[in-house]
Amino acid sequence: MRQIVAFFVFALLVSGCETTHIVDKTPSPVPVIQQLIDPSNPRQALVIGNREYKKSGHLKNPTNDAVDIGQILHKKMGYSVDIRINLENKAAMEASIDEFVERLSALQDGTEEVVGLFYFAGHGVHQSSRNYMLPTHDDQIQADSDLEEHAIYLDSVVEKMEKTNQ
Repeated sequence: MRQIVAFFVFALLVSGCETTHIVDKTPSPVPVIQQLIDPSNPRQALVIGNREYKKSGHLKNPTNDAVDIGQILHKKMGYSVDIRINLENKAAMEASIDEFVERLSALQDGTEEVVGLFYFAGHGVHQSSRNYMLPTHDDQIQADSDLEEHAIYLDSVVEKMEKTNQ
């Protein structure tokens, strides 16, 4: 079985930073999901841009950043790209990540080296030496104890990508 080369890019705005207080009520002009997927391409990317947060306000750039990164990865670097925008809850985020990991796993029997790239732009929280990515329905997170149930632990994404090597 070929070794997967995994790249992990993470653009995180930690909840305590000033940027988390930017409120922009303009609806996002970007489609909810843009897929430029070729499951046979050995270069796979999942790009998530969460902008429209219920509790912590809307961010200005994550959707634009996600679409721009996705387009560059697809057009200039030859990646098959799945762009997800404003994922509302942990289940939606996990489903997107699981689909991405399944595509990576399916490519492991091929002759080419497989490259996986994950990019997230949006709110995140650092708690007890752990980093979490937040879905847009962050109003479900009222206390630190809610993070495991309602947010994505960052290392879990890396672990899932690494397991495709086995």
